[in-house]
Amino acid sequence: MPAAAQEPPWSVVPPTSGSASMSRTLENVTLTYKRTTDDDDHLHITVGNCGSSPWEMDESLNGVTAAALRDAIAEEIDNAKLNCKLAEGIGDRLMAGFDEAFAKVKPFAPPHRATVGGWQLADEGSMPGDDSERSVTMTKALAIVTMIYQPYQTGEGASLNLKCKGADYGGGVDFGDPPEDHVKVVTKELADDYADFAKDCKAKPETQTELLQGFPEALATLEGWLKAKPFVYPPDNSSKQ
Repeated sequence: MPAAAQEPPWSVVPPTSGSASMSRTLENVTLTYKRTTDDDDHLHITVGNCGSSPWEMDESLNGVTAAALRDAIAEEIDNAKLNCKLAEGIGDRLMAGFDEAFAKVKPFAPPHRATVGGWQLADEGSMPGDDSERSVTMTKALAIVTMIYQPYQTGEGASLNLKCKGADYGGGVDFGDPPEDHVKVVTKELADDYADFAKDCKAKPETQTELLQGFPEALATLEGWLKAKPFVYPPDNSSKQ
């Protein structure tokens, strides 16, 4: 009995100045994912033999991970089934080899995580020569209040987010030029707003002092990571003719 014909693999164009793509055609379905240097990447699906003209779908995606792209593809394949006749199991067949192909298009570095002084530190989403989707955060979750600290990619400040049942505060701090002591700047910013935030919580929140325990040590660790690995970006070729 002859062996089953091998299905065509993913066609991958590796990153060049931040742009890359992966595509695959099975039966009457062509799926293409393009990583761009703009804010949004693009997912394009074409289904042939669907009425008088091919059925097409184009979706802009921001901050795409392998899991997010998988979900987007599954949703659009379901939409295609409502409009066109697709082979049984085409969705699963299309996704064979997906992870290996995506890793070539978006070669994310392994995430860096640690717990320091009760704070959860995370550095993830970095790619070689391209940190446009990199996220560096510091989070502390107490029984009532959760705080998320995220340094700006420029290093000139950070965003602060406080959450509890009933309240959600978002703001930012500017470290100044020359930069001031970062712990003092954050402590002062919270002192100005924490009382009003606490009034809106449905349960009695922890004090600012309790929340910021371990913050200096955690921030020193996080900023050590950033000093060892600053944000980098692909060259901007938009002005070239």
